[in-house]
Amino acid sequence: METNKDLTINEQLLPDGKYGLFTIPSIDEWTVIFNSNWNQHGKDDYDENGDILRIKVKPETLEEIIEHLEYRIKVVSEDEGFISLAWEKVLISFNFKVK
Repeated sequence: METNKDLTINEQLLPDGKYGLFTIPSIDEWTVIFNSNWNQHGKDDYDENGDILRIKVKPETLEEIIEHLEYRIKVVSEDEGFISLAWEKVLISFNFKVK
């Protein structure tokens, strides 16, 4: 993920830059991780020491199956929106604000 502006995500600062995006899924709550090593190729290159931001989100169950991993950004206003990931019957979403 890349942003050219500082973002606030779940009341936490994500400075402008490029990030590797990871998730730790579970039934009731997912952890979303923004890691400073943006050029990683899967979990084998992941190093927790590079984590810049971790947030918790609640997964939602979808009615229909999403066959391919889908990332979306929904703009709500000039400086606010939502980022979501969906795959199979699961959707996670979190808001962001441009600083």
